[in-house]
Amino acid sequence: MVTPNDIQNKVFSNAMRGYNKREVDEFLDEITIDFQKQLDENAKMAAEIKQLNAQIEESKKTQQSVANTLEQAKRLMSDISESAEKRAEVIIKNARLDAQTITRNAKDSVESLTREAELLQRKISTFKADFRDFMQKEQQKVEDNVDDLFSDLEGELNHSGVVSGQINSLDSLERELKDLPDAEDILAKAEQKALESEKPEEDMDRTKVMNRAREPEEIPEDLSRTIVMDRSTLSHTDFDFRGEEPAGRREEPASEEEDFLKKIDEEVETYRPSQTGAPRKEPAFDDKAKTIVVDEKEILSRLK
Repeated sequence: MVTPNDIQNKVFSNAMRGYNKREVDEFLDEITIDFQKQLDENAKMAAEIKQLNAQIEESKKTQQSVANTLEQAKRLMSDISESAEKRAEVIIKNARLDAQTITRNAKDSVESLTREAELLQRKISTFKADFRDFMQKEQQKVEDNVDDLFSDLEGELNHSGVVSGQINSLDSLERELKDLPDAEDILAKAEQKALESEKPEEDMDRTKVMNRAREPEEIPEDLSRTIVMDRSTLSHTDFDFRGEEPAGRREEPASEEEDFLKKIDEEVETYRPSQTGAPRKEPAFDDKAKTIVVDEKEILSRLK
């Protein structure tokens, strides 16, 4: 292959009537320059071609890789598609099974709740009926017993009135006794005289003993009309509470004393509760009848 150097160094022989040497040299110089340019361009083109070939090869490799990738992608897509279809089928199947299970459970729950609601409704109806019967029975009982209840209430009110009267009577007696400072002294002296009259060596009848018991004392006129005497006090007097003769004496009591004691017994019997439980007369003594209220002047007149 002719190179630019070969053209530049080419030597021609001389001949007659030959070409102008200067013109030939200039032309050769131009050819050398152009040829060098062509060679440079060819070299450049060859480099470019080589580079392009390399790129083509790389592109081919890339294309192959892409093709392989595409193939793999196709296979993967196919696998994914198949897997997705299978998964979709599985999911759909499971969803159907779950839906059937949920529907069945819902139906069972609805049936169970319906049965429970019906049972609860029956219980409520039964409870209402029982409660209505109970209220009717209780109302009937109240209506049947209302008269008895009012009677009992009236009895309690009457009893409270009796108790209040007893308390007022006792308070009145207490005030009257406080206003009698000499009554106890009179009774004490009467007791002492009665005890002295019971000595064995004295043989007196009941009337004389009673006279001796009253002789030293004068009966004040300003005493209250009533005093309270205990049974034990009456038992120490010259006559027994029941009108019987005291132990150790044989004389029969005078008829006047018997009448007096009988009157006391009748007075006590008047204050005793009747068969209904209520006292026949408002009492002025405790519930065991240990003390009674009698007229003081009458007792003193009986002791004369």
